[in-house]
Amino acid sequence: MQRLNETMHFIVNPMAGNKGSNKTWKKVEEILKSEDVPYEVFFTKEKGMR
Repeated sequence: MQRLNETMHFIVNPMAGNKGSNKTWKKVEEILKSEDVPYEVFFTKEKGMR
């Protein structure tokens, strides 16, 4: 797999999808770490944040 040189950014709403988005994020994060992909994640903290 080709290595990314730029950091990927993610915004995660841990309450979305009946809290399913947090479960999904954990799976995505595992893949990113295993592939040594640079990333930064931001979690929303309250309803309605944009």
